[in-house]
Amino acid sequence: MINEYSLINKNTSEVEMEDTENKENIENNIKTKEGAQNELFRLFGLKKTSDFQQALKTNIELVEKVINYIKEKKSEDTANFPQYDDKWLKIRGEELDLFNKFKSTGELDKIEFRSKEDQEKELKNEFGFYDTKGFLEILKTDISEGRRFVKFINDNKYRFIKYLATFDEWNNYCQDKITEAEKNNQ
Repeated sequence: MINEYSLINKNTSEVEMEDTENKENIENNIKTKEGAQNELFRLFGLKKTSDFQQALKTNIELVEKVINYIKEKKSEDTANFPQYDDKWLKIRGEELDLFNKFKSTGELDKIEFRSKEDQEKELKNEFGFYDTKGFLEILKTDISEGRRFVKFINDNKYRFIKYLATFDEWNNYCQDKITEAEKNNQ
């Protein structure tokens, strides 16, 4: 969600002045998850991972600024933005690269933006599980259901953006696990 406080409506000098005026407050505020989210919302209009993902479709440049801001603040003090660890930053960077590619190839319009919770709910309703852990468990008892899970996500990959950034890696991993389960089942 982009609000009147977001960077879109500010020039760089306004943001820098605001940052200087509130530096002490910001430094204390961004050491908690809630404080960090509020700070990102105040500056950029984005608060949660799903907000970042939604903004990728409409304002990739804003997402890049947010990620750079988080990285900068974390480099000053690793206690800043505690919910955004190296893995989160890596995945967001991969998403940013991927969405820039999608923007240039015209695939961006194919992506259906839904929250992680909505994606997981659909998978849970369809399969009784919603993640790779569940997939690995089902392979122990029902390889065809595991295969169906992977095929379903492959056929609908633009609906499951939680897999997009690492899709090829995830898909290869799942295919390897299916092959391994088939060998063990013989």
